[in-house]
Amino acid sequence: MLYTSDKRVLLDGIFESAENITYDELREYLPEASEIVGSIDKKDVPIVAAALASNPHYLITGNQRHFSRLENDREIKILSPSKFLENIRRTFQKFDTDIYI
Repeated sequence: MLYTSDKRVLLDGIFESAENITYDELREYLPEASEIVGSIDKKDVPIVAAALASNPHYLITGNQRHFSRLENDREIKILSPSKFLENIRRTFQKFDTDIYI
């Protein structure tokens, strides 16, 4: 079982590995992001630009459909929050540790 303090350590680790992107860094990727998003939802352009700038392993979103080109073109795994947590659970199970989030 993963205790509350362990959950905090897990979340802290996730947040520590997060990368901050400045607008100047982001601006370079806006044209490509706009092309990827197309006419789906223009509000997604900054999110896609940040993903292009940071090249993450995962993009966690409740709207996977809008970001499918990132997964196909850039090999960024697009996961829902519940699927991401499921992956964490499976990782802990490999170490024979129960986790309840």
